[in-house]
Amino acid sequence: TDMKMSKKSANSLIEQVLNSSPDIDGSGKIINSSLADGSRINIVRGEIVDDGPVITIRKFKKDPITIIDLIRNKTMTVEFAAYMWMCIEGLNANPANIIFCGGTSSGKTTTLNAFSVFIPKKSRIITIEDCFELRLPHSHVVALESTNDVSMQNLLKTTLRMRPNRILIGEVRDKEAQDLFTAMNIGYGGCMGTIHSNSTRETITRVTNKPMEVPIILIRNLDLIVMQKKKIIDGKAQRYVNEVSEISGSEGDNPLLNTVFSYNERTNVLERTNVPSRTRAKIVNDSGISIARFENILAARKKILSALAERSEKYRNIELLDILDQQSTITREQATDEPVYESNPYKNNNTAKIDEKSKENESLFGKMSSFFEEKMF
Repeated sequence: TDMKMSKKSANSLIEQVLNSSPDIDGSGKIINSSLADGSRINIVRGEIVDDGPVITIRKFKKDPITIIDLIRNKTMTVEFAAYMWMCIEGLNANPANIIFCGGTSSGKTTTLNAFSVFIPKKSRIITIEDCFELRLPHSHVVALESTNDVSMQNLLKTTLRMRPNRILIGEVRDKEAQDLFTAMNIGYGGCMGTIHSNSTRETITRVTNKPMEVPIILIRNLDLIVMQKKKIIDGKAQRYVNEVSEISGSEGDNPLLNTVFSYNERTNVLERTNVPSRTRAKIVNDSGISIARFENILAARKKILSALAERSEKYRNIELLDILDQQSTITREQATDEPVYESNPYKNNNTAKIDEKSKENESLFGKMSSFFEEKMF
């Protein structure tokens, strides 16, 4: 910004901010806090900055960015969004534990917030942040914020006594990582959080070393690592999912990674790889379905998201939560075991034969279309 003010005006503004809330600690030379409208403010006093003070305010959109917005602006593909729908919902059997990683301002928290619409509507969700950013559309959300007296680690320990269905951490930085991975280990599925790192492999390195120091044996409970990056195109920032990896096992003290989605720099498209997915296998086993049925549900959900993205309507997260929660049930209950939508990647990429069973799958799309027309739009 080119906005400037005199030192007197800046100091006056700082005093107004400090007086606006008794919770703001104004004793330090560096102050980080939130304003009444949810904006984040950083103040560096004049004693430690040349020609200061410096005030930085980070404002947030009134309506958070949605998963449909991220598809439309090419942050991710429809196929990846549908895959994450499968993993986050977990087919009501075993939702995946996911870390979103990336550099500063790469859009990690925005993406995490957008993906929250895939969490079942009736879930009890507890969020833990050092400064409130997540704005979930669910009705049963307990939002916790750390303070100078209550650390994120203390909040996470308390959360485990509050019987949550899901735990979301705005940013994992310190010892709370140990408690998060312990929660995954004792059966709290669907945990999600963000972390600063430059690659999926570096994420593992950061988590297992100081200050987080998560034991290697607990890393296996993490299912997916979603890497997000930012690049400048024609002077504008483009945020995009660059890689998606999963923990496939370990070799000694080294966790092994599978890349299930990889960004093609030539086509600028995030592509699904042919690597067998451990996360998919876990969901298939725990939900008692076949791989073919998993792929049918995935294909159905891909078409649903495509239909929403192609329409001109502007959706809010609370509207998408209603739509997708209903469609989760429909796609789970009506898909069959016979591949039909696309070529079947699990039979040497041969196109599936159309038989009576596959016609049932085709009719599912008809039912979904009718449902959209009559109930949603």
